[in-house]
Amino acid sequence: MDKRLSLKFSTISFLLLMMVVVGHAVNIKYTPDGIGYGVWFFENVVSDKFTKVVIPIFFFISAYLFFLNVNPDTISVNTFKEKIGKRMKTLLIPYLFWCTIWFAFVYIIQLHPAIGIYFGEPIHTLPKWKQFWLLYLEPVNYQFWFIRELLLYVLITPLLFLAVKHLKWFFLVFLYAMAAYSLSVFTVWNIDIYRYHMIFYYSLGIYCAINKVSLSLAFIPTFIQVLLVSLFVFLCCVLLWLDVNVVPDYGIWYNRLYLNLVSMIGCVGLWAIYDTLDQKFDFKYYQIYSFAFIIYACHGVPILLLKEALVAVLAPSPLARLLLYFATILFTIIMCVGFGKLFKKYLPKGYQLVTGNR
Repeated sequence: MDKRLSLKFSTISFLLLMMVVVGHAVNIKYTPDGIGYGVWFFENVVSDKFTKVVIPIFFFISAYLFFLNVNPDTISVNTFKEKIGKRMKTLLIPYLFWCTIWFAFVYIIQLHPAIGIYFGEPIHTLPKWKQFWLLYLEPVNYQFWFIRELLLYVLITPLLFLAVKHLKWFFLVFLYAMAAYSLSVFTVWNIDIYRYHMIFYYSLGIYCAINKVSLSLAFIPTFIQVLLVSLFVFLCCVLLWLDVNVVPDYGIWYNRLYLNLVSMIGCVGLWAIYDTLDQKFDFKYYQIYSFAFIIYACHGVPILLLKEALVAVLAPSPLARLLLYFATILFTIIMCVGFGKLFKKYLPKGYQLVTGNR
């Protein structure tokens, strides 16, 4: 992979992981009386709707990197075994470690009476099967559902490769159509397994990698790029308005298709804008990019506790909540990076192991 594409993946991945932190920072709830509606709308359109581009792009990049520098005509079973084995090491070990650490942390702090009262059902009061459920299936470290999903997609990568190689773009069209009619291939214990929308982006990454498709969208005229981003912002606002005033059933195909189209418009717009800006400003790699995964792994529980504590103690007005929203995001990122630097400095081997050598 050339340096420019590597930098692009690093920069976009870091930006997307920052969006994950933003997505978990909402500190205000909707109230029918309309008090604080503007703050609620802003926080939720940014944290809940703009972040619709995060998971699709991550799935695309992951699949593309899997087949980078691989000849689709000569790839062997051993190649798949080797690559899947490496992915298991860089995904499964961090998954088990961080899920266990944060489960234990929440379990312990809930034992304190002054803290436990803020939780509806403290973990230690739950049956053992439910504790295991929160440990690894639907982890307390909630953002790790993405790693859980990605592990499952890695396992079926050979099958997706064969489908993409032989059916080509027909397979992609089929997946996108299926994503409108059904959320996932099947559901196990209320967990959706193999979501069609995510299979589409993962397969798109495979398609672009094995067919050597250029990943630059700089050829799209700037005014079209701006139009796409503006349209994405507008449609996200419409989505949030519909959620409150219409309460659409996203199990219906045309509502699901609308969601998927909004996501695609945002992905294309963001990708193209990056390419255009990179040509003008010549982006560079910054050290903080190397701590993207540690921010992802560490922010979930702290940002939840921080925002809840601030709201409970300060009882802020809507405007003050908006200021706390930004402050919480900034403080959480700084705290995670600081922890990451200390971890990497004093336990470098452990750091590499639990971050998947990222």
